[in-house]
Order: sequence, then C-alpha cells, then structure tokens
Amino acid sequence: MVMDIGGGSTELTLGEKGHVLWAESAQLGASRLLKEQPIACLADAQRARARAETLLRPFCQALRAYPPAPALIGLGGTCTTAAAMRLGREAHGETVEGLRLSRDFLQAQWTLLAELPLEKRMQVPGLPPARAIHMPHGLSILLAAMALLHFDEITVSARTNLDGFL
Repeated sequence: MVMDIGGGSTELTLGEKGHVLWAESAQLGASRLLKEQPIACLADAQRARARAETLLRPFCQALRAYPPAPALIGLGGTCTTAAAMRLGREAHGETVEGLRLSRDFLQAQWTLLAELPLEKRMQVPGLPPARAIHMPHGLSILLAAMALLHFDEITVSARTNLDGFL
C-alpha cells in the first residue's frame, strides 16, 4: 500500500508484484484540511483527525475487497518531514528513504505540534518553518489512515507518485 499525502488530496494505491490492484484519490490534503479545521490546540487536532477519518473511511472500506497489504509506504512531504523530525534535523532524499516510523512516534509528534503555537512549531528540529502550519494536518491524515488500515508503522520513501514507485 502506497499513500501520498499532498496539499489538496491523498492518494492510496494498492499493488502486488508491480501491478496496481486499486487506486483512489481522496479530496483530503494537508492544506485543504488546514482551511477546513485550523489547529491551535489538541482539541482542534482531534477534530481534524476525526474529519480525516470520516473522509478516508469509504476508501479504506473499499480496500477490504483485497488481501491486506503487508506494508504501508508513505510518500510526500508529511511522511518525509516526519522522518526528518525523527532524525532531529532537516533531511530528505536517500537520508529518509526506508526509515520506519511507528504510529506511537507519529502520535507523539502530532500531539506535540498541536499543542505548540506556530512560532514554536517553526523551531522543532527537522520541521522546516514553511511546513509548520500544515504538518499537524498532514499527521492527522496519516494517523487516521493508519488506524483505519490497521498499520502500526509506515516506511518512508522520498520517491513520488511521478516515479511510479509501486
């Protein structure tokens, strides 16, 4: 399973042996969720995550028609930025490729960012200041999908859908 969280949409693709079995695009991205549900505290973040779960649920239910994927690969800025936060420094490309992130780690970062004012978020190691406003929203989407799809970790890839990663 490959998941790419963008600004306006989230793509989910299921494949096996180089063949796409299922692919959908949810009209839910970090920027879109920010406009709908700004996050200034943990209660806001919980509402954003609940909204993400509501919007992703039909896609995840459709996936029940297929055998469960053995792994979730996370593409895009939310996932690569979370990996950089795990490393505690700005990182991308091969530095983050293949890094595994647990749901517990992602949950802790989501909670931390939700509780920090924007000025303080901009100082979190590994989180580029330009991403500070969107990151809790991207994590809300990622955590909602992981819960609905029953994944306890993601494997980060710096590749994109344009690379034909699957």
